[in-house]
Amino acid sequence: MAGVDIEERRGVKENGSRLDHLFKNVPSKAQRSMYAPVVDHIRAIGHHHLDPDTLGRLSAVRIDPESVKTNIETWEGLKPF
Repeated sequence: MAGVDIEERRGVKENGSRLDHLFKNVPSKAQRSMYAPVVDHIRAIGHHHLDPDTLGRLSAVRIDPESVKTNIETWEGLKPF
């Protein structure tokens, strides 16, 4: 199981991948060997999950819905690993 803070803004490095995006620092060789085979199986939040109720709940805990949407788009645009 993997989790990425949906409100955190992670920079996208040139030639970055989903695996790189999971870590703040460049993943180690051990992390790459452990997570690379399963990174394609990560289920991500999609725009269809962001109904008005969910957007309201995110705002209530000071998570910017626009940041979440941007992060979804970023994740969808990254290559697996």
